[in-house]
Amino acid sequence: MKTKILLIDDDSNELLLYKDALTQIHGAAKCDYAKEVGDALSMVKKSRPDLVFINHHMQQGGSLQFLSVLKAEPSLRSARVYLVGEWISEDVSKMARTLGASGCIEKTNCENTFIRELTAILHPDLLPEYIFIRRHN
Repeated sequence: MKTKILLIDDDSNELLLYKDALTQIHGAAKCDYAKEVGDALSMVKKSRPDLVFINHHMQQGGSLQFLSVLKAEPSLRSARVYLVGEWISEDVSKMARTLGASGCIEKTNCENTFIRELTAILHPDLLPEYIFIRRHN
C-alpha cells in the first residue's frame, strides 16, 4: 500500500516539487494538497495520511497551532508530521517537537538532496525519533 501524504502549503509550486520527487522514488506515495489549514483539517479526517508536511511560513500562519490540532485528532496521532520552511529556528524546532512533530526540515533547492531526504522519511526505520535538517548555521 502506498504511503499517503498531505502537503499543506499556500504555494502550489511546492506540490509540483513533491510530486516530481515522489515519481523518482519507486512506488513511494500518493500526495494530496491543501492550500489552507481549514481545508487541510477536513482532508486529514477523510484521508488519514501517514505523513503530513506543513509549510511553516504560510501567509495565513498558524503552522504550530495546526500541528497541535492535528496531533490531538485521535485517528491521526500516529501520522508523522514535519514542519517545512525556508528557515526554522531552534526555538520553533523545539516547540514543534513538544507539539508532536516528527521533525523540521529547511527547504533545499537541490532536487537530489530533497529526494534523498524524502526517501529517508518514507522509510522511518532509517530515521531517529526526531529530525531537524538545517541548511544554515
